[in-house]
Amino acid sequence: MSSTSIPSSRTYILVILVSIGFISTFLTNCKTKYNNFFSARLNERKCIVYIFSEELACATSFLLSSLTRSRASYTNSIIFYIFSAVKNILFIQVLLALAACNNKNNTHQRKEFYSTGQLKETVNLDANNLKQDTLIIYYKDGIINHKEVYLNDTLNGLFITYYKDGTLWVKTNYKNGVKHGLTQTFYHNRKLKTSGTYVNGLAQDTFVAYYQNQNIETKEVFRANQTMYKITYDSLGNPKTEYKP
Repeated sequence: MSSTSIPSSRTYILVILVSIGFISTFLTNCKTKYNNFFSARLNERKCIVYIFSEELACATSFLLSSLTRSRASYTNSIIFYIFSAVKNILFIQVLLALAACNNKNNTHQRKEFYSTGQLKETVNLDANNLKQDTLIIYYKDGIINHKEVYLNDTLNGLFITYYKDGTLWVKTNYKNGVKHGLTQTFYHNRKLKTSGTYVNGLAQDTFVAYYQNQNIETKEVFRANQTMYKITYDSLGNPKTEYKP
């Protein structure tokens, strides 16, 4: 004869089960409410609050009904909701990817011009007027001054600056609004002038500055933006000064 009550030792498992059931229901409702969600252009936080208020009662009802289920029925419920949650978690990843594409497709381009009528700046703005993708600024003669990559109005990607004749001047990378990765500057003759690496906005490891003949001018080692060692050379490659903190 099967038991009609769940022992107290199952309490923690029951809580986990209810959580999985709630997540599964939440993700399923994201799917069914897809069109309304995007047509209303709700952001993620609003979506969570909206569905949470709607599904909390369902999760509570499931908890109460589980308290009176048999052992076999209880076990089957665990298996069902685990598989259901995994399936819907995979689906929500696809849904979020579609959301990103949908938002990107809603961008429009803004242009600014000099008083002469020459194009000054182009940038893509999303539905919330946030800069997305590549912003380009031009010199007055139409040559590109620099390019910046944005994600949700924040520098996030390659940042390039050019001399007035279009020759590469500065090449750096940004992540979440701060320098992150390799940064290089160049002489007008395209030869390397400086090179170094940033990690989350802080100078890290070795930075090198070069003379135009490509001999090393300065070599400086950083740790979290702090100078750990520095040595300078003359244009012939002879050491001039050395610094150790």
